[in-house]
Amino acid sequence: MLNVVKVPLPSFVLLLLLRSCAASATLPGYYETPLCPEGERKCSPTHGENDVCIPESDFCNNINDCPDGSDEIGCDCQEQPDMIPCPGSRHCIHKDQWCDKVPHCDNRADERADCCKIGYYRPNRNPLEECVDENECDRQDGVCSQHCLNTEGGFECSCDPGYDLVDTTKQNGVFSSMSYCRAQGDMNILITVRSELYRLNVPEGSGESLDSGGARSTGNFKSISMSEDYDSQLLMADFDFDIRNKKLFWCSTPHYALAMYARAIWVADLGDNLESLRNSKIIVNNINCDSMAVDWINKLVYFTSETNSIEVVDYEGNNRRALIWTGLGAPRAIELDPDYGLLFYTDWGLNTAHLGRANMDGSDRRSLINNTSSVQIEWPNALTIDHPNKNLYWMDARMRSIECMRYDGSARYTISNKDSALVFPFRMRVFQDRVYWREKDGAVKFANKFTGNQFMTVPVVSEGGEKLAEGTGLRIYHPVIQPESTPRCRPGLCSKSALCLPVPDGYQCACATGYSLLPDNFNCAYTMDTFAIVAMKEMITKTALEPLEPVLQPITFKHDKYLEGTFWSVDFHENWVYYNTLSNNISQISIRKMLFDGRDSKVVVNEKSYGGLSIDWLNEKIYWSSAETVSVGELDGSVHTTLLQKEGFNFRDILVDPCNGYIYLAALGRGIYRCSMDGDISSFTEIVSLGPESMPSGLTLDRDIGALFYANKNSIYKLTLYHTEPTPEPIVHRPQGVNIKSLDVWGRDKIIWTESYLVHHLDNSKSLDRIAAMPKLGSTGSQVQVIREDIKKTTFGIKVSPKRDSVCQGLLGANPCSDNQCSHMCLQSQVSGSKDHPKKGYRCVCPTGYALRENSTTQCADEIAQYLVYNPQSGIQTVSLDTNFLTPIKGPPNMSFKVTSFDIDAKNNLVYYCYGNPNKFEVRGLFDESGDVTALPIYTTQCSGMAVEWITNKLYVVDRAQGLILVVNLDKPYLTKSIVHKLNNPLDVVVHPRKGKIYWILESHSIMSTNMDGTDVIETIVSVAKGPGDRTLTFDDSTTQMFIDFTTDHLYWTENVHQSGVGFLGLIKRVDLTNKDAETILEMRQTPLAGATMINNNIYFTDLQDGRLYRKEGATNGTFLLTTSSGSFLLSSQSQPQLLEDPCAVDNGGCSDFCLLDSLTRYRCSCPTGIQLQDTMNCDTPHNKSLVVANDTRISMISLSSPEPVIDRVLTSVPKNLKSIDVDIRENKIYWSEINLEGGAIWVLDMKTGETEKIVWEDMLRPNSIAVDWNAQNIYWVDSSPEGKGTLEVMSLRSRKRSVLKKYDEVSKRPHKIVLDPNEKLLFVSYPVPVKEVITRMWMDGSNPFDIMTMDIRGPTQRGAQVVSSLAIDLIDKKLYWSSNDAINHISSCDYAGGHKDINNDHHDRHVETLSILNRNMFVQKLEYSADTEVQEYQEYENGETQHSKTYTFHHLKGNIVSMRVSSVAVLEDADLPCRANMCAERICIPNDIEAFCRCGDDDKSCQEENEQKVEVIMNHLPDTPNLCANSPCDKDHGTCIQFKHPTNGSYISRCECEEGWSGKRCAKKKGGNIAVSPVIAVPVVIVLIVIVVAVLWFHPKLCNHLKSHKDRLRDHSSEGDDTETFQQDQQAKKLAQLATTGIGRSYLQTKKDNNCVEQFV
Repeated sequence: MLNVVKVPLPSFVLLLLLRSCAASATLPGYYETPLCPEGERKCSPTHGENDVCIPESDFCNNINDCPDGSDEIGCDCQEQPDMIPCPGSRHCIHKDQWCDKVPHCDNRADERADCCKIGYYRPNRNPLEECVDENECDRQDGVCSQHCLNTEGGFECSCDPGYDLVDTTKQNGVFSSMSYCRAQGDMNILITVRSELYRLNVPEGSGESLDSGGARSTGNFKSISMSEDYDSQLLMADFDFDIRNKKLFWCSTPHYALAMYARAIWVADLGDNLESLRNSKIIVNNINCDSMAVDWINKLVYFTSETNSIEVVDYEGNNRRALIWTGLGAPRAIELDPDYGLLFYTDWGLNTAHLGRANMDGSDRRSLINNTSSVQIEWPNALTIDHPNKNLYWMDARMRSIECMRYDGSARYTISNKDSALVFPFRMRVFQDRVYWREKDGAVKFANKFTGNQFMTVPVVSEGGEKLAEGTGLRIYHPVIQPESTPRCRPGLCSKSALCLPVPDGYQCACATGYSLLPDNFNCAYTMDTFAIVAMKEMITKTALEPLEPVLQPITFKHDKYLEGTFWSVDFHENWVYYNTLSNNISQISIRKMLFDGRDSKVVVNEKSYGGLSIDWLNEKIYWSSAETVSVGELDGSVHTTLLQKEGFNFRDILVDPCNGYIYLAALGRGIYRCSMDGDISSFTEIVSLGPESMPSGLTLDRDIGALFYANKNSIYKLTLYHTEPTPEPIVHRPQGVNIKSLDVWGRDKIIWTESYLVHHLDNSKSLDRIAAMPKLGSTGSQVQVIREDIKKTTFGIKVSPKRDSVCQGLLGANPCSDNQCSHMCLQSQVSGSKDHPKKGYRCVCPTGYALRENSTTQCADEIAQYLVYNPQSGIQTVSLDTNFLTPIKGPPNMSFKVTSFDIDAKNNLVYYCYGNPNKFEVRGLFDESGDVTALPIYTTQCSGMAVEWITNKLYVVDRAQGLILVVNLDKPYLTKSIVHKLNNPLDVVVHPRKGKIYWILESHSIMSTNMDGTDVIETIVSVAKGPGDRTLTFDDSTTQMFIDFTTDHLYWTENVHQSGVGFLGLIKRVDLTNKDAETILEMRQTPLAGATMINNNIYFTDLQDGRLYRKEGATNGTFLLTTSSGSFLLSSQSQPQLLEDPCAVDNGGCSDFCLLDSLTRYRCSCPTGIQLQDTMNCDTPHNKSLVVANDTRISMISLSSPEPVIDRVLTSVPKNLKSIDVDIRENKIYWSEINLEGGAIWVLDMKTGETEKIVWEDMLRPNSIAVDWNAQNIYWVDSSPEGKGTLEVMSLRSRKRSVLKKYDEVSKRPHKIVLDPNEKLLFVSYPVPVKEVITRMWMDGSNPFDIMTMDIRGPTQRGAQVVSSLAIDLIDKKLYWSSNDAINHISSCDYAGGHKDINNDHHDRHVETLSILNRNMFVQKLEYSADTEVQEYQEYENGETQHSKTYTFHHLKGNIVSMRVSSVAVLEDADLPCRANMCAERICIPNDIEAFCRCGDDDKSCQEENEQKVEVIMNHLPDTPNLCANSPCDKDHGTCIQFKHPTNGSYISRCECEEGWSGKRCAKKKGGNIAVSPVIAVPVVIVLIVIVVAVLWFHPKLCNHLKSHKDRLRDHSSEGDDTETFQQDQQAKKLAQLATTGIGRSYLQTKKDNNCVEQFV
């Protein structure tokens, strides 16, 4: 029922100030005015000169701020009932005095000759005409918020159900209508922010205050929790909802960096109070939806598609149908009125911009506004409906305007035009009297829907105060937004296979795209007799041709990108689409296949090049061209091989004719070629030459007429086949600027193609695509039929189904491969008479790189016998030498980086390589297509060469920058050893297992050698000595490579030199390893060489300039073979002969770490860098004496006890944002803490195995410092800083139980550094307090805290800043050290009690970042800005002075050290082990000053209950104190019995405490006056008081609370002698004091967590 109010019209003048959204034109006298900025209002719009905005506070301030003073008119009348202002005057009169023939205004303006009573007017303002009633409703809708009914002399306003009518006649300036319809109940503003949904609740009636800061008063936007089923990496493009069914629908689109995620339409259940979304699922997949609208009455979802169409599905995603697809350039926004059965939409295409309307079944489509209208429309990207008034509102982003009109397009009205408040509006909504919109930058704004006044911006801020800017979605959530109505579609009106769509006069059954409605208008049937598959950039689509319904319906969006070529094909027999995908670089291409409906996508072949693709449906093969090669494979990808290679060709398209046994190829810049389907080079023939500028593509075959069609730029040609001299015949020439991309035959008489063309509009031009067709025998363009145009996506190809080629009647007749004995692939052939072609018709071929077995024409070999491996611009490539021509075999996939150096393990088909900066080392299977990779913990600065020692499985690596050669145990790759040091730019290394030697070449091209363990004297093999004639000789060392011919014991290497008068020379040299004679065996002028290797006495090498591969046979200088893409290293499968048996095969030769070959003793045992052999087999502990340091990503170690040169060894690079490290000397483990976005974590590295493990991460925020008790096997940490928890915690490394020892609630007092002395069972922490820094000592259970050092903050450091930058402990000298980061930059020390403090100012020049101490040796890292990370060692003397003794350089760590520990097994000598291995089982064993005890984990409830039982038993066995006051002799009325210990002998005694005025032993004697209390009596009383208070403080936490309630009684010594309860509490406190001497008692009290009581007790 409508809410109605009769408006008394207090002033006709007020109506002149109103603006009607639906007015047919601007009213006479009105001037178009812009929106005003926030907080301002327009002057009266009756004059053009008043087109100004002034602050709202300037209205009615007795100052004329508007040009005509209109801001001061009517001010005195606003608060007076029924009073109206006189025009042009401040005078007010009663409304009945208007035009009553008696002047009442001082300017007589109320009695003009043409005046009428309010609500009446004289036609044409003729004073001779009678006054007649004015129909205000016809003149302006703005007089009412929603509905208006004209009455005699007035009008009535009413509202839709769900609204309350509010009279606003006395709120001039706030509302532009005479009445306001206020929605009942709260409203919510919903917005999208990336992948999330937020809401702002606006309580009923408070929406009006949004224009005065009310948005802030209603609270910030709250997040609506998303369903767990939704991927948070998907953005929400647009959304809508069904309020009554509590469902939310939205379009997802992938983040730009995650384009592989599917685009889709989702639905989820809306939780109560808009708190959450549940049960989300996809209802439409493979759809890039930009806008959507929900029909809440008939349960339908309408949406726009990236293929320029408007579509619809039901709530379950069934029966998807395209409604509008023609004449759309870029559909932007859609809106629905289900009650009227109408659909409205906007299109902002370059030449198609318009606002349209159609029935909701797509019928009766019409354009309401377009560029042919009198007013231009450019980018209409926001659209909404005012349902009560049946008005359309839209925003034009380019014109920056807000406009509205009626449903039929009439009464178009501009609310705001070219206003600065409109930046780039995306979405808009109308609610009550406001229009809300969302800008491109995420801002939410609103203004009055009639006038554009009251413009405001809603703060888009989260509950936490974060600005929410990224997102464009906007909806108003309120029941009146979706008014109830009777559904036009009810169950049973249409079949389940059809959609029921509302239309203005009822409903219409409709079918999914590709289906047609049967004559019964109820059921659907599939009628897509002919359709086309169209390949587009980033998607493949399907469209119907017969019957013609050219909707481009996507069938996949699942992969990154498609190549801009014709690399795709269709198997219409099995309904598969074959296509290729391209990742971020061209090296990662794969051929995939997928069913027509988008299901079952899978990889067929991983390839590294691209061209064309074609299906041999007869033999079930797939052919593809890739630049210079043609390949073939099984349709399932199980076998594939290269058939043909033509140097200098670029095959851009391929077509297979299986009925006639031919392949047709289009070569860029050459022409059209044909060859046999087996790729036999003798059959390769040019059939059309097109010239160097040609771009042939789109090969398609018409077997009906025996013709081949192809495109070249903007023309299509027909080539009649099987003629002696085929001649191209032009079919059509398209206009200039058109580029034909692909074509196919359509039925018997048509050809169809895709083409690109340019569209020009104003100053812009854009390339679009379209689909066109024409009769295939035509010769002019006049017969061209455009099937679909304005396609925004680039099209790559089109294929039409069905194909009429199920039976072959060609040259071959029956399929020759139908009966064959091939082990792998059978291919049709037109060649016969050779060994490989036993008969005409077919040939057996093998997988890439494999050859037929010897003396066999059908069976392939089991392995590739000979191959070469090189490193092109990215990845690893292998070339087989087994086939007739060199065949590149695809290398390991997903290698998009340049490999710096590599070597192979030929026996196991593995490749080891390094790349990147900093260097990374990995190993992969050489022929493994899975992409599995294993990272190796090898660390170098500049990896320039490597060699696999294949006998015992070791890897030798050259670090050129550090002048090192390392050996890695590949069975235990965490074991590395530096065997040669301080070399001058080593370049490459090779191994000779039989000799037990390694050889390396230096920058000077000298070659040197030593034993494989580096223990032998370095021997010079080749020495480069320049004579007088060599002064201009310059070496180029960028690509030097070495290899050994083990049959002759010759070492070969490549060498590039610049020589005066000769130029650039590429050389291959060799040296006899026996007599050391060197010679040059190959010289290439002006050709720098790269890699080189040897197979079968033939040398293969590559040139660096062009990447060409050569072979040197005998005395020849080299024969070109193929292009290798500039490989800088070259290896062969025969470079690793089995020279000897592995002496280390059994139990690693008895060695604990390294077993290395030796020519004299067969092998030697050796140890990692910095570790010595204890005997001939076993290595010493890694931490005998070592310095372990860490930056934020790496941990490295230097041995301090090794006689070898000091070299750092990286232990791990697993850490991410490392904060602290510590070393478990006993177990040889290193622990570290790190902090990342997910929180904090603690990790461990096992030095024995090299394995890392994350051991703590739950409930951890910022573990800034850690310390390990290696005796008890516990780890301690502080979770500190303002963002942390403020806790000191411990965890057992055996049971993994953890407990909080201390909780620091004050942020300013949270500890940040921690160190331990496990031998002394002491723990030290540092924490800041205002203007001071404190170091506290405590037992390892957190008890007995004692501040041993308090330091003032000096210098300009901020109050509360951390003074202690590093805290260290000398475990041998028993001293504590710390560095200061205040203005002094000193290092201080003290003993464990805080005494003997010493300050060392020798380091004031630099801030000390970290330090570590051992036996007065101080290791310091200062804040430096150098390339290398250095640690300084200082020796401290007894007098406190220090002297620098040594500098350690960590080459593999860049930047400042975060944490550092110096460790030595010497600290274990005096250690006891109070915690035995199985002492505490599943608990935490903690040693302290009393004994080691078992502490419960915080989450171990059963343990805590067991402890309570043990405490109870202990308490029951403690002796009670005698109660001497039980039979008190004191006077009950005037005395109190006090019991206490005697201060001398400790015995218990009692006495009477008398009240004032009484005396005597029993307090029974009344005194005559005040008597002073004797000291003999006072002292015992005070002692008793102290004993009771201390004992009670030591009691159970409940007693602490009891103490507070009785403190006054205790302070006044007023306990009664027979107060049994108080005495029992005293007894309990005394027992607990004795309990403090037991570990379990202390643990029990600490777990109670009453810190105040526990601190005083312990």
